[in-house]
Amino acid sequence: MPSVLVGTLKLAVAERYRYQSLGAFLRAAENWINFYNHHRPHEGLGNLSPQQYAEQVALEKIPSITFV
Repeated sequence: MPSVLVGTLKLAVAERYRYQSLGAFLRAAENWINFYNHHRPHEGLGNLSPQQYAEQVALEKIPSITFV
């Protein structure tokens, strides 16, 4: 995972909320990572999500992740 993505994950998930359990944190991280890869438009990819870009240039599909 590139360091920019890790920093963004930290700001969006890890440092923004207090979680009651590790499971709650992992579910939030899982949801955010899947949103980031499958839905969030990226300016550097022509405002496509990484998944949409991968499909457009015939790269391997980006799988969804599951922590719990």
